[in-house]
Amino acid sequence: MFMIMLIQFNSFYHIFIVINAVLLSTVGVLIGLILSWQPFGIVMCRIDIIALARVVLNNNILCN
Repeated sequence: MFMIMLIQFNSFYHIFIVINAVLLSTVGVLIGLILSWQPFGIVMCRIDIIALARVVLNNNILCN
């Protein structure tokens, strides 16, 4: 994945920003679940995190 993004962007900076945004969105979801005392449903929560990461990734690629 890293090499494909490097070929597309030709910049390590943009790749760092995109990957960092996906990681931060995942951490934000997990912190939100912990603070609201919601159970971590393996199936539903994981699907939602993957969907959120996909939206964040697409928005970052379009903005860069």
